[in-house]
Amino acid sequence: MYEFGVSNIKTMDDFKPSKFPNYCNSPCVVFQGDGFDHNPKLVDVKSLFLDMFQHAPSEKLNLTGLEHVVVLTAKGEKVAFRHYGILLKKSGSKVPRVVLEELGPRFDLELRRNRSAAPDVAREAARVPKQQAASAKLGKNLERNAMGDTVGRVHMQAQSLDQLQVAPPMPPHAARARLSRLVLMQTRKVKGLKRSRDAGEGDAAKRARGAGDESP
Repeated sequence: MYEFGVSNIKTMDDFKPSKFPNYCNSPCVVFQGDGFDHNPKLVDVKSLFLDMFQHAPSEKLNLTGLEHVVVLTAKGEKVAFRHYGILLKKSGSKVPRVVLEELGPRFDLELRRNRSAAPDVAREAARVPKQQAASAKLGKNLERNAMGDTVGRVHMQAQSLDQLQVAPPMPPHAARARLSRLVLMQTRKVKGLKRSRDAGEGDAAKRARGAGDESP
């Protein structure tokens, strides 16, 4: 449980960026300050924000897939929250020039009260299932999902539809003849079913008349 005091608030309406990101794309989360590594309270706060944005630590980034970034800066037991859009400008080389444009919201958090879980409960909650821990030992193109099931990927070469062998189209007269045969077969089936039904009804009527004759 964490209780924060919020100050220096600016909403998104206070900013006029030139471009808004696609918010279906998760932001990059950056933590600045030694407190996130050495202060036990801020270590838990860091874990809280990582869970909130559903992120895992990463050492490599694809710039073309980044549209916005959340920057959290630790100042004592205060945390400054900033949200920036990422713009890629021409730099004259293969690596583009990265420009940050503030999107909002902006606010400062002051940690007032917190209650961490008991060590044994926290350890049990952070326990990794054996199936997921063994995923590193799987072969190439194999991985385990959150349920522990093994999932494989099959990579195929590009196929050209121009070289795909298909049956030649049926001539019109052959198509009409085939349709006529199908209609004739269906007609014969319907007539056979009708004769069987009529015969069954006749037998039932005969049995009923025989039963009536035998009665005193």
